[in-house]
Amino acid sequence: MPREGRKISSTGIYHIDTLGINSQLIFYDDADREMFLKKLLKIKNEKKFKIYAWCLMDNHYHLVMKESDYSISRIMQSLNGSYARYFNQKYRGSGSIYAGRFYSSPIENISYLHTAIRYIHQNCVRGFIVESPALYFWSSCQEYYSQRSLYNDLSDRRDILELFSRDPVKAVNYFIEFTEAVYELPQRKSPYRMKHSDTEAIDLIKSHVGSVELPNIKKLPMNEKIIIIQHLKSIKDISGPQLSRILGIPLGVIWRAGKREE
Repeated sequence: MPREGRKISSTGIYHIDTLGINSQLIFYDDADREMFLKKLLKIKNEKKFKIYAWCLMDNHYHLVMKESDYSISRIMQSLNGSYARYFNQKYRGSGSIYAGRFYSSPIENISYLHTAIRYIHQNCVRGFIVESPALYFWSSCQEYYSQRSLYNDLSDRRDILELFSRDPVKAVNYFIEFTEAVYELPQRKSPYRMKHSDTEAIDLIKSHVGSVELPNIKKLPMNEKIIIIQHLKSIKDISGPQLSRILGIPLGVIWRAGKREE
C-alpha cells in the first residue's frame, strides 16, 4: 500500500520531529549534539531556509522551520543523511538511524506557530530534565530568553518576537510569559517519572562499562553482551526499556539476560 503523501504548508512553515529507530538514541553525548547543530547550520547557510525553534533530546529532535527554494523534504534529506553518516562512522554502524520518514506538520497560522514553538521548548520539562525551558542548553529557548546567539544565529528569533511586540523588551517578556505560563506541566513528584533521565542513565552506564562505546555493546558476541547486560541491570533505578532504548538492544534480549542471571 503506497504511503500517504506529505501534507504541504501554504506558508512553507513546518513542525519537524525526527525519532531514532525503535526509539533508540541518536545523541549519545554533547559532541553528537554539537555536530548535529554544526551540520544544521551548514545546511541552513547553503539552502537559505529559516529556523524558528529547535530542541535536541536524546532519541529525537524537533525543529520549527520555513522552507526556502528547497523543499522541506530536500532539506531534511540533506540534514538527516549527513548526520547519519557521521553517527555510523563514529559508532561503526550502518543503515538508517531514524524511525522511517521524519514527521512534519504544516503550520498555517500564527497561533499554531506560537504553540509549536512553545511545545518544543517545553519538551525538556515534560521529559523531567529541567524545571524550566530556560535551563535546558540544547534548545533555542535560551536564545529567545537571553537574546544571545548560542550557535551563530541558528534560530531566526527576531521574526517570531516581532509577532509579540515591536518593542524588543516587551517582545521578550511576552514570549517568556507565553512559554512559561500556559501548560499544566507534570511535576517531578509524578509517580510516572523515570528515576533517571536518559542523559543521567547514559552517564551511569558509561561509568560501569569503561572504555566500551555504548552503541558497540549490541555488536558484541552474545555471551559477552549478556554479561554486560546482567551487570547493568544491577544499577538501581534503570529500567529494562530504558536499557533497551539506550543500548539499541531488543527488550526481549534484556529480559532474557535477567532470567539467565536468576
